[in-house]
Amino acid sequence: MAMDTITIMTPPSYSLSDFQCHLSKYWQVESAYGDRIFIQEDDSRLYLYEDKNFKNLIKQEWACSQELRSFFDEAGDANFFLLDYSDLGFVKKVLPVIADNHRIVIDNEFGTVMRGNDFVEKLRTNSNWNWREKVN
Repeated sequence: MAMDTITIMTPPSYSLSDFQCHLSKYWQVESAYGDRIFIQEDDSRLYLYEDKNFKNLIKQEWACSQELRSFFDEAGDANFFLLDYSDLGFVKKVLPVIADNHRIVIDNEFGTVMRGNDFVEKLRTNSNWNWREKVN
């Protein structure tokens, strides 16, 4: 099954263990290959890991997104976590647990870049939102 990826940008103080702590309140968190963790529910699996080289790839987007410019003005630097998922319903359950925070920015890789708390609020108010549909 093909997986999509969400990028989660956090201030430098965040670590994978912070996410693991939040996730472990609802799911069993397991280690995967490398420095990845995963959770699963029924037949769905989700992977989360830090990508220390991602900053170089996303620099081009900084100038295009007001949300990213604002985030980096506040944070100064960032950690980048990638969340690989295939089941939209499952990831919609997970994001409120780990990303409902104004200090986090979510890039859904389909044209939406929002603060974590705004992204989660949009999920709550529009449960049918399919962010994998390209934004024009």
